[in-house]
Amino acid sequence: MELKKVNYISDEELTSYKKELFNSIINDSSFYKEVLLSSFTNEDIMSNLSLFDEWRKNFNIVKKIKSYQDCVKFNTFEKLILVRDKKFIDREYEVLPYVLDNIVYNSRFIVKDFSDNFNSLSLRNIDSKTQLSLVKAQLKNKRKMLYFLGASRTGKTYLSIAIVNNFIKNSEGKVAFLNTTMRFQELIDLLFSKNVNDKNEFNNLLKEYSTCPLLVLDGLGNERKSEFIRDSILLPILKNRNNNKVVTIINSNYTIEELAILYSFNKEDGKIIANTIKNIINSQIESIVDFGSTPNLY
Repeated sequence: MELKKVNYISDEELTSYKKELFNSIINDSSFYKEVLLSSFTNEDIMSNLSLFDEWRKNFNIVKKIKSYQDCVKFNTFEKLILVRDKKFIDREYEVLPYVLDNIVYNSRFIVKDFSDNFNSLSLRNIDSKTQLSLVKAQLKNKRKMLYFLGASRTGKTYLSIAIVNNFIKNSEGKVAFLNTTMRFQELIDLLFSKNVNDKNEFNNLLKEYSTCPLLVLDGLGNERKSEFIRDSILLPILKNRNNNKVVTIINSNYTIEELAILYSFNKEDGKIIANTIKNIINSQIESIVDFGSTPNLY
């Protein structure tokens, strides 16, 4: 049997390591100040080197964190604190305020189909003052629907997220921000499921989307189109939101007229239903907010 060589740490090496670790702690001026303000002594540090080194590392990471995205970046969601418990020193943890804010923020969404990278986006970040002023004017005039028209990556979604964040900041209502391609398919799958619970889930989601104070239909017209989607999802949502007088934002690559044509399926009865959709939208908007056909950085 082959014997493996074991590398032992000598007492001298261990003492040197402890001294080096101790010096790194007391030479970290901002952290060492925190240690002294917490009524710990150098003897406490020396007796609990690994604990104080752990605290120091967390302390220096937490100093860099200015947002929830930083928490994710540094994989740090709690602040470590050392406390004295009679003869012993132990850890305590505090959840960082950015994490708590993020939990509260996300709790406001029924569905949130955009990246956490935009959670802090505000109206102040919007470069296009023309589009922003049009939106503010329509909302001031009590319009309950906004129609954002433009090519992909022209800023429709970006502005919609900023409006959503402003809404969350200034009110207590729930928000649904739907990627229509994904969410309409999800609803269709529930509708045609043989599971009774799925049918109930379809009805519950449709009700929530129809009544929540703010709904964003992002990418309307890009979804797979069918008469079922038109008649069982899109039309009921728009009708109910119109009746409930709640705010809806529609982002689309298509004009309202083009959307009606797409959903008519070249059938006479289809044209009637598609025109109903068109008329609901036209009755609720003041004017289309045009984002143009040239993609930008958004």
